[in-house]
Amino acid sequence: MKSLNTLLGLFIIAPVTISAQVADSSEAIRLGEIVITATRVSVAAKTVAKTVITGDQLRAMGIVQVQDAIRLASATVLQTGSFGGLTSLFIRGGESGYTRVLIDGVPVNEPGGSFNMAHLLTGDIERIEIVRGPTSVLYGTDAVSGVIQIFTRRGTRQTSASIDARAGNYGSYSLGANLSGSGQQVDYGLSVGQYHTNGIHAFNNAYRNSYVSGSIGLHPDDVSNVRISFRHADHRFATPTDGSGNVVDTNAFEFGESSSFGLDTRRFLTANVEAQLTLTNYSRDGGFDDIADGIADTLGFFGFRSLDKVARRSAEARINYYFASGMVATVGGGVEQEKQRSFNESQSQFGTSNGVIDVSRWNRAGYAQLAGTINGLSVQVGSRFDRNEAFGDFFTYRVGVAYEFGSATSLRGAYGNAFKEPTFFQNFATGFVLGNPDLDPEHTTSWELGLDQVLLHGAVELSATWFDQKFVDLIEYTFAPPSPGDPNYFNIAGASSRGLEIMGTANMTTGFSVRGAYTYTDTEVTTAGFDTSALGLFAPGKTLLRRPKHTASFTAGYSNSRASVYVTANYLGSRSDLDFSVFERVELDSYTTVDITANFELPNNGGRRLTLQLRVANAFDTEYQTVRGFASPGRNFLGGFSLGL
Repeated sequence: MKSLNTLLGLFIIAPVTISAQVADSSEAIRLGEIVITATRVSVAAKTVAKTVITGDQLRAMGIVQVQDAIRLASATVLQTGSFGGLTSLFIRGGESGYTRVLIDGVPVNEPGGSFNMAHLLTGDIERIEIVRGPTSVLYGTDAVSGVIQIFTRRGTRQTSASIDARAGNYGSYSLGANLSGSGQQVDYGLSVGQYHTNGIHAFNNAYRNSYVSGSIGLHPDDVSNVRISFRHADHRFATPTDGSGNVVDTNAFEFGESSSFGLDTRRFLTANVEAQLTLTNYSRDGGFDDIADGIADTLGFFGFRSLDKVARRSAEARINYYFASGMVATVGGGVEQEKQRSFNESQSQFGTSNGVIDVSRWNRAGYAQLAGTINGLSVQVGSRFDRNEAFGDFFTYRVGVAYEFGSATSLRGAYGNAFKEPTFFQNFATGFVLGNPDLDPEHTTSWELGLDQVLLHGAVELSATWFDQKFVDLIEYTFAPPSPGDPNYFNIAGASSRGLEIMGTANMTTGFSVRGAYTYTDTEVTTAGFDTSALGLFAPGKTLLRRPKHTASFTAGYSNSRASVYVTANYLGSRSDLDFSVFERVELDSYTTVDITANFELPNNGGRRLTLQLRVANAFDTEYQTVRGFASPGRNFLGGFSLGL
């Protein structure tokens, strides 16, 4: 697709009513509210560990990229080098493909779980829900360590709109515009935006990301509801680094565009029975291009190109029965088709090698759940059966309970399992690498115990969760298959992860607020992979790569009717990584970055609201590496305005 520049320009100059949005700090993170992602029905999610972050809060803090929002919840987010570089998410020590990501209910993970967090912006976000722990009962594959669902903006009042523009160093700028409104039988939201930067390196490091998204809700009567959502984004990222982080390439770049569509219809057939039908479609086209740097570039592996087209389509139907006691019973089922068509070409002094994948697979599933609260006791019990034409059958379950001691204290616990299907490449790769069509899914069993506490009549909320997970049948690649002609991928490794998550918020009537999150994660390889040396990905007794034991985030803020200031410190502890320049396992240093954002609303603008904003990320210019060998951004500022009526 062509860049969205033209559409962005047309939207910005359109004659619309405009409004600025700077959130009250009390909306930062809630520990005790309804989280639709956790149960998929409108009941309080008291048996799970969860975090909710509002889009208004993110924009008030000047956060442009979703990955920085996830860091507020003390999750491990690692970006490979500059803005736009491959960004991986690790929750509770799980693999980077162990978190299901949805946008307005549409799953956007690649088949097999991987998801690059680098290309999600915050401009069109209404809220982010983060649920920790195995959730395959509701979502099937990929929901091993958690689920992240992003909801885009919806109209909640009369027609309003906003325009935002910011610019800063590294040749960076951010533009966005939003239009929303609602009436008696309809609500709508439309957003468009773009982020651009020249990157941190001297050459070939520009990054551009554009999007347009929308949501329309139809409410024809008191018992029916239809929600249609769509999102389209495209990006281009120039990368001068090789696999060790050395800045050597003048023309390599990665590109892609993605589209998602969701249709959700609900109707109460009786006062207690609700029927729901959901249709989703996600597609992604993209690739990587790194041709020879010049006519003299003919040694070793000097050229590579790839093209990938991925599609996920699903249909799901379910019935919710609402008991008078407050419990909700859900029975549902669905089908999903995954497709991938890929081509890659490697050029080397030994000749040219091509690989082609053109495959698809179907998954059919049925599930049941009982969730709700009676007399202070909350339960969430569910099971699911998946039948996949690639790996066969898999049964998942989850049992969660919570008990409230009065209105301020709640003790909860949960036990369950989850799975992640193999990627298409692991199943069906051709060329120098051979896939294994007989792979089983990776899976986990997990338990957790948590305590939630409310103090000072709700002004302070605290939450602590101890978790323990066992990962089994982890898939590993080997350069040297056991026998000639054997595939390169096998279910061979195992690992464990245990730890503690602590979160808290405090909102004062004086306008001051604080929020903190801390995670302790202890991982260990329990079943060795092919390479049992210290350099192996699954070396026995070693920690899993790139999983720090300690991560933390702390935000202090102050706001009044005209101004607000936020200071955020993010800490990432030391962790193991591989140094591919010398092929050694190394320990990366811990680091702390500090971000500062200030907002000020100018008075007396003829009814218009004009808010000025300045954000300084990594304010103390800390030097650090999240991935061995790859430099990270230094001090980065964006300043600009939000204009509205």
